[in-house]
Amino acid sequence: TSTTLEKTMTNTGGILSLPNETLHSIFAVLAQIVFVDEHLSTAIALSHVCRTFRLVVLHCPDLWTCLKGKHGCIGLTAVEACIERSKDRPLDVAFTLHPHSTLGQDFLPSTMAGDEVVQTILSTNIRWRSCTIYLRKKDASGCDTTNKLVPFHFQTISSGVNAPILEDLSIL
Repeated sequence: TSTTLEKTMTNTGGILSLPNETLHSIFAVLAQIVFVDEHLSTAIALSHVCRTFRLVVLHCPDLWTCLKGKHGCIGLTAVEACIERSKDRPLDVAFTLHPHSTLGQDFLPSTMAGDEVVQTILSTNIRWRSCTIYLRKKDASGCDTTNKLVPFHFQTISSGVNAPILEDLSIL
């Protein structure tokens, strides 16, 4: 069980015998070494090792700065948790822009940025270090929307966006 593992890790002079501040420093260095896209999965994996690791990891903002998964976007709950846990650190974000309209209607910027994940991520723009925007190229009916979507994506995300520390912008 995890308590048996924790006792073993502590009693044998293992890593859990270190003060929490030292573990925090180790995890902060780890955040600098690990690829940015792996921060979230690393933080989650470490938080599942034991109670002590969880406590320390939850208070290590450098491990929560990536608002994207290894294979793209993450859900609203994860985005909100990362924003809170990352405190004021620069963020690496990803989101998908896609039309929410029915066939025959205009593709309006307000409908493309209307989903909660995108709105939540957009609200953190002042902290963006990198931003990856995925363009959904097909609507629900399977029609290619590239020609209709592309002209609006800059207008959609740039309206009111202030990203003074943005170093990298990718549109895929």
